[in-house]
Amino acid sequence: MIRFFLDASVLFSAAASETGGSREILRLGFADEIELVVSKLVLAEARRNLAVKALRALPAFEVFVTTAPFIVVDATRPQLLSVLAVEAPDC
Repeated sequence: MIRFFLDASVLFSAAASETGGSREILRLGFADEIELVVSKLVLAEARRNLAVKALRALPAFEVFVTTAPFIVVDATRPQLLSVLAVEAPDC
């Protein structure tokens, strides 16, 4: 199964909008078509950004956090940045 590491912007967008690619990624995770991977740092960043920029979307985010089949990793910021620097292979 393909694993998707979600960053805070994906979680923010999925909580703020019922349509779009970010919400579709979460739907695929709920349908067990992909594995959703997040870090504690990403969850905290998304929560903080929603509280400041889109407070109305915060309840949807909290539902995702408590019900989504997330694999939560405890990665450090430097580890996350190094993973983000890797280019995806051409498909």
